[in-house]
Amino acid sequence: MNVWYICKYVSYPGHGYVGMRGYYLMHELSKLGCNVDLITSTASSFLGKGKAAEIVNISPNFSFHQLVGHQYEKVGSIARIFSWLEFEIKVLLCSKKKLKRPDVIIASSLSILSIINGFIWSKIYGAKLVFEVRDIWPLTLTEEGGFSKSNPFIVALGFLERWGYKVSDLIVGTMPNLKAHVASVCKAETSKVICVPIGIPDDVSNPFFSAGVVRHQLRKNKFVIGYVGTVGTTNALDTLFSALGRIDLAKQDIECHVVGGGPLLEYYLEKYSHIANLSFFGHVEKENVAKIISSFDVVYFSTFRSEVWDYGQSLNKIIDYMLAGKPILGSYSGYPSMVNEANCGWFVRAEDPTALSNKILSLSMYDKEALASIGRKGASWIQNNRKYSSLASQLLDHIKKMVD
Repeated sequence: MNVWYICKYVSYPGHGYVGMRGYYLMHELSKLGCNVDLITSTASSFLGKGKAAEIVNISPNFSFHQLVGHQYEKVGSIARIFSWLEFEIKVLLCSKKKLKRPDVIIASSLSILSIINGFIWSKIYGAKLVFEVRDIWPLTLTEEGGFSKSNPFIVALGFLERWGYKVSDLIVGTMPNLKAHVASVCKAETSKVICVPIGIPDDVSNPFFSAGVVRHQLRKNKFVIGYVGTVGTTNALDTLFSALGRIDLAKQDIECHVVGGGPLLEYYLEKYSHIANLSFFGHVEKENVAKIISSFDVVYFSTFRSEVWDYGQSLNKIIDYMLAGKPILGSYSGYPSMVNEANCGWFVRAEDPTALSNKILSLSMYDKEALASIGRKGASWIQNNRKYSSLASQLLDHIKKMVD
């Protein structure tokens, strides 16, 4: 079976860290006997400028095709939208001579416009069409981006979303409750919906349990909560800072470390400089994240209270946190998954600083070994339930049913 995977945001090991799910899932699919041509772009805010396009033969039946695209720096900029358009035009016009004639085309909605190319080429080649939903457009823009539902751009994306669900033969969501969203906008298509979540590579080396990683002597008696990830608007970190402002961190022997770069980093550095024991570390390389997380007692994530999360989350940071074997605290009111399934952490109401501050104080009094034991449950669960070989096998089973 020949498969095309069209996704603007994919890299492969050693060449950035954006879109690794697409690489690993397709690599495992190729190991199951499929011939995979992955089509992506060099343009992303996470990849280095001036990156040249290339075709990489990962294995005899897995090829990685990159198209040159103009870089942009801000995820929320208009340049990102133009980058989407540029990619889709290039996919439409590029030579297909080096691609195997597809039986199945998977279009990923990290750029929702890819469903158009998926549809066109599926009709030309008589292939089945799979719509992979990674972000729910335009819901994310109206719920968290401040766009009006009557904005012409939003109306157009809404039409494209509904049309994409209708013309697809299979809808694959990374979030566990996507079927409920599809039912709300296109009820007749819910029978097509399956979930293939974010996972981990089968051969993942887990540096988080290295015997050489020891908490710094000065912090051994402190409770350390940490956040690792982008520092931007959609990360809802004001909840955390407001909660910390309600606690005398120094008196309670509590530290909070925020690790990551982003458009709001400088703003937060200035606004919350008065909070004792709150530290900002800025961007760090992916390979150093493990060592940093190892020094935390609890790791944190947050979202807004919005409809986006009613359909579940598929956050890469939850994977990293669970692999690290650390208990997770989330300001999250959406559809629960992963953390509750593994029993490796806690949810408090999103955008509720009082509830969060109370939980932080409560956790700071936990026995350190009890916390470590809770965190290890997450590491065990993710290793047993989210290997990409298993996820690829599940996907292939659904594809075979669709093709047959």
